[in-house]
Amino acid sequence: MPTFVVRTNISPHFREAHFKALKEAGKLSEDVGPCVAAHVDYMKSLKAKGKILCGGPMVDFTWGLTVLKASSFKEAKALIENDPAMKRGLFLDYEIIPWFHMV
Repeated sequence: MPTFVVRTNISPHFREAHFKALKEAGKLSEDVGPCVAAHVDYMKSLKAKGKILCGGPMVDFTWGLTVLKASSFKEAKALIENDPAMKRGLFLDYEIIPWFHMV
């Protein structure tokens, strides 16, 4: 099964909410929190199906990286576009790069 590296750009609003939550006992705002929970649940479901090898944000929270296993570029695109965080604007855009996964 082909492997794809996906780079998602995190919106400034999501970034600000993230760092604010870190300063204020870890609670995300009501406008961001439910979507983040839906995003995490979605990613966990893909992981359980063997579609995600790994993923997460960069330390500066400007973009995220996900390594997907998908049958095609079209499937990888659908997996990213169906992410609740992408649909609700927490991620601004994305780039999918086919990767030669050797190890």
